[in-house]
Amino acid sequence: MKRKLLISLECPKCKGQKFKLKVAKENKEIRAGTITCIKCSSKYKVVSGIPNFLLDPGKIEAEKQGWDKLSRAEGWHEITDDYLLELPLPQKSVENLQWDRHANNFFFLLDRLEPLKGKHVLDMGSGRCWSSRYLTKRGAEVIALDILTDKAVGLLAAEPLMKYDKTYFERILADMDKLPFKDNSFDIVFFTGTLHHSTDLFNTLSEAYRVLKPGGLLALTNEACGGMFTNELIDSPTEHGINEHTYRYTRYMSYLKKLSFKVKVYNEYSYYKKNKLSRLLLAPIHKIKRFLKATVFVAIAKK
Repeated sequence: MKRKLLISLECPKCKGQKFKLKVAKENKEIRAGTITCIKCSSKYKVVSGIPNFLLDPGKIEAEKQGWDKLSRAEGWHEITDDYLLELPLPQKSVENLQWDRHANNFFFLLDRLEPLKGKHVLDMGSGRCWSSRYLTKRGAEVIALDILTDKAVGLLAAEPLMKYDKTYFERILADMDKLPFKDNSFDIVFFTGTLHHSTDLFNTLSEAYRVLKPGGLLALTNEACGGMFTNELIDSPTEHGINEHTYRYTRYMSYLKKLSFKVKVYNEYSYYKKNKLSRLLLAPIHKIKRFLKATVFVAIAKK
C-alpha cells in the first residue's frame, strides 16, 4: 500500500477517519506494518502490501477453505504467472467457467465506462485482479478489494500482473458489507461476477452507494441473475462451502431503484454483435427473458 491510501480510509468498526501508521517494511510501497484507528484503537495489519480490514475471520476462513477445495478439485490450485497474465482469456483452462462469455461482457462494459483515465475505481471482489489490471491499464486509479489473498484465487495474484505491466494498484482485504472507506470516495464501483456472492445484497449495494461520489457509477457484469420463476438460492453454500447465490433480476432492480440509482440495462455482448435489424427484432424478446428466464445481465446504474 501507498501512504496516500490513508486519506480514503474509514475504520469499519467505529467509522473513525484518522489513523496512525507504523511501518515495518517499505520498498516502493509499504509491505508490512500496522494501521491503528485513533478513535477506537483497532489495529489493522499490512502484510505483503495488503491492509487487512476483515472483521469476521471465522466467516472468511470458511469461504477460503471452500475456494481451496474447489481449486484442488478442478486442478487449478497451483496457478502460474503465465496463466494469470492470460486472464480473462486463457488459452487453456480446467476451470468450470465460460471465459469467452465473461471476457466479452467485461470488455464491453469497460468500453461503456470510458474515459477511465484519472477515475477512482473500487473493484469489488476482484479475486485474481485481472479486472483491476485492465481498469488500471486504461488509466483508472484502482483499489482491488477481496476477502482472499491466496494467489490461486485472491489478491496476491496482482503482483505478477503489476510487475509485468509496470503498473500499480492498491489491494485491500475487506468485506463488501463493511467497506473501510469514507463516503463519496469513488467515481466507479465495479463488480464482475462478484455481487451474487453477497449474503446481504441490499446492504452490499447500500455500501456501494455510500462510497460513490455524487454522479458516480455502479457497474455490474456477469452476475448470476434469475427470472421471476427462479428459485432464489440464498444462504445455500455450494458443496465446497462457497457462498454462491442466484438473485432474481427483479430483486436487483428493486434494490437499485430503492437506493435511487438510475438504471441502464444492457443485454449480453452477443446481442450487440448482430446487425441492427436483428437487434431491433430481438430487443423485446431479451426484455421478456429478463423477467421469465435466468440470464446474465450487464448493467450500469447512475446516481
